[in-house]
Amino acid sequence: MGGVITTMYFGAPGLFTAMILGCLIPSIYNFFVKHNVVIKMPDGVPPQIANGFAGIIPGVAIAAFAILIRQLCLLTPFGDLNNLIYSILRAPLASLQSSPFTFVLFLLRCNLLWFFGIHGGMVVMPFLSMLYTNANLENVAAYAAGEALPNMITGCWWQVQAQLGGSGAAIGLAFCMLLLAKSQRYKTLGKLAIAPAVCSISEPMVFGFPLVLNPVMFIPMLLSPLVCFGLSYILTLVGILPFLNGVGVPTGTPIVLAGLLTGGWRVAVWQVVLVALQFAIYLPFFKMMDKQALAEEAQETTNV
Repeated sequence: MGGVITTMYFGAPGLFTAMILGCLIPSIYNFFVKHNVVIKMPDGVPPQIANGFAGIIPGVAIAAFAILIRQLCLLTPFGDLNNLIYSILRAPLASLQSSPFTFVLFLLRCNLLWFFGIHGGMVVMPFLSMLYTNANLENVAAYAAGEALPNMITGCWWQVQAQLGGSGAAIGLAFCMLLLAKSQRYKTLGKLAIAPAVCSISEPMVFGFPLVLNPVMFIPMLLSPLVCFGLSYILTLVGILPFLNGVGVPTGTPIVLAGLLTGGWRVAVWQVVLVALQFAIYLPFFKMMDKQALAEEAQETTNV
């Protein structure tokens, strides 16, 4: 049927075009304004009118640029800009997105930065969003339509199955402190950290334990997220765990509930198993730290 606008690119397929144009169009407008290539009105003209005239030249330039790009795209087999960008970028990005090694690199970079006191999530998340938002949207659309989910690895893996418990996948450490701490320091911290950790917020442990610049905790801080992701990937690959539906649960969503929302009861149960695995990974390292803290507290009591 002719004379209609397809809605295909209103969803995930149009995401790349929106991202590119969202950066390009403001840059073109800013170039004209910065170099004063605008219609200037006398000083007595009200600002709202002056601003309207100032946008004419940049607006015409952007419109001319868009027309030129459209005409050039018509000369290609793709036909339009959406199809061109989607076809060119989709293949390489899809290969990166579907590879577990890409996700592993994100995990390593994020938690390594956290170890040195840099907010790894703030550094990694823009790249993670760029690469996996499209996969999330495709899975959500397929889930809503009752179809098979197309993407195994999506962005919601980060919080639901990889960084479960926050940075360092450290909810297991919170349970170590809550259940087994002998020192007063870690008994108190365990009570304070457990509720945020259940909601995937680990800053009380990252800065309070601390995990930052703590050589004893360096190995479990990197290992725990990798084990959580690796085992989740294997179980999903063999069909024991379902594909996540792509729903982006907000930060602060408690474990189990996050699993139910994104993958159903099997993912919710698996989250409980992951917490137990984290507990086992952090336990020997926590015991060393707890023993040291207990000795320091005994020394302080003796000195008093």
